[in-house]
Amino acid sequence: MRTLYIFLIASICMLSCSKDETNELIGDWQLVEVQSPQMMLNGRIELVSKDFRSENIMYSFISNNTLRVTGASHFAYEPGTYSYELIDSHATFKTSKGVIIENTDWVLGYREGLMVLDKSYVDGPQLLFEKK
Repeated sequence: MRTLYIFLIASICMLSCSKDETNELIGDWQLVEVQSPQMMLNGRIELVSKDFRSENIMYSFISNNTLRVTGASHFAYEPGTYSYELIDSHATFKTSKGVIIENTDWVLGYREGLMVLDKSYVDGPQLLFEKK
């Protein structure tokens, strides 16, 4: 009986205590920085950062797989409504999570309190967001 009780408690904790990627993504995220590779005059590629905090660009991920982008226009997604889908592994990086936004796939990650949408695997940008 004691073994069954411990098993039930452990099972409940695994279900309720595990990190849910979808719930982590859902909510309002402010675009704070974009990092993109650029060819310099010396022929080297360097990562160039642009701060977007003052632009007040918000990405609102809604639980019905809808993304609402508001704020200033920028190069990634214009203000509007888009569909998104979380994927267990990104096609390029089998161990990474991904998100597809209107047929464009991004590697999805979290670091230092920020969400990162990353296309650097094809020399694209990294979009960094703070949760609001």
